[in-house]
Amino acid sequence: MLPTAMEQQKFRKEERLRSKRAIDDLFRNGSSFILYPYRVVYRRLPATLSGGRASLVRILFSVPKRRFHKAVDRNLLKRRMREAYRLQKGPWLETISANSDQRKVLHPDDNSKLYGFTSLDVAVQYIASEKLDFSILHSKMADVLSKLRNEYGKVYLGEDH
Repeated sequence: MLPTAMEQQKFRKEERLRSKRAIDDLFRNGSSFILYPYRVVYRRLPATLSGGRASLVRILFSVPKRRFHKAVDRNLLKRRMREAYRLQKGPWLETISANSDQRKVLHPDDNSKLYGFTSLDVAVQYIASEKLDFSILHSKMADVLSKLRNEYGKVYLGEDH
């Protein structure tokens, strides 16, 4: 059952990528792309690895200390990124949810078993060297979500991605 429109606007704790182990796995085994001012790392997890999670997508936002020395600036940018995501995630999650139910791929270890990708871990890193306005971050987040939708929809038949 999909959440109502009001519930889709919230950014709950279950949607945040917090586990050190999951973050390490994401950066070690994930794929990435750059869509200025963001670098996005994502990893599709099969049903066997997602372990009955409460959320279909877990996401992490980060701003480098190297470029923004003041915590106030880093926190401002992370707030803007989270808000841009929160406002646009509803329709995107509906598409992802529909795709996860339809996609079946061969298990890499046992080709006789089929399973669907049921979850997605995402890290969004801010790579610009200056603070950008919310309107720019909002429009670029829409582009990021669109590209992630396309990447998530691809079917890999027993290949490493």
